[in-house]
Amino acid sequence: MPRRRFVFGVTATVLACMGAVAWSQTDGKAPPVDRWAPFRVLEGRWEGTGVGYDGRTRRHEQFRFMLDGKFLQITSTTVFPSERGKPQRDNHKDLAVVSFDRKRQQYIIRRFDSDRFVVHYAMETQSADLKTFVFTSEDIESLPSFFKMRLTYKIINNDEYEVLIETQGPDGGFDLHSRTGMKRQK
Repeated sequence: MPRRRFVFGVTATVLACMGAVAWSQTDGKAPPVDRWAPFRVLEGRWEGTGVGYDGRTRRHEQFRFMLDGKFLQITSTTVFPSERGKPQRDNHKDLAVVSFDRKRQQYIIRRFDSDRFVVHYAMETQSADLKTFVFTSEDIESLPSFFKMRLTYKIINNDEYEVLIETQGPDGGFDLHSRTGMKRQK
């Protein structure tokens, strides 16, 4: 009987030490979760055409991770070609930074554009298949609080996505501002 207890005791001690070593290698923390996994498909350069409130457009967009992968930067330029005798509009440029708010457990976008608007978006919904992201504005600097915007990204496959921009004024409902189909540039 004493030999069995000794073998059991040694085995238990070895297993406990192995568990302690494994635990110490992770500093007692669970393996890191890649919060950016749903967005990684968007990394790179994109080009597309769209239609909406301002007529037909061409859009160039780039997604890249920055600051050691903690933030996602989006830069875009929308070109409004001249149509039906109308002069060409100035190009619309914007810069956005996507972050993950750990306190709120929510993705946030801060978008700065060449029309001098700053829009603060929060992710409203994300589809179960992680291919559709809907962001709704929480604040648009310099505009009354009843103005809202909604930004939807629909990933079609690894080389195509669609972006919808909707606006809401004082009357209530959201109206389509633009719909743009984007293709990856190789």
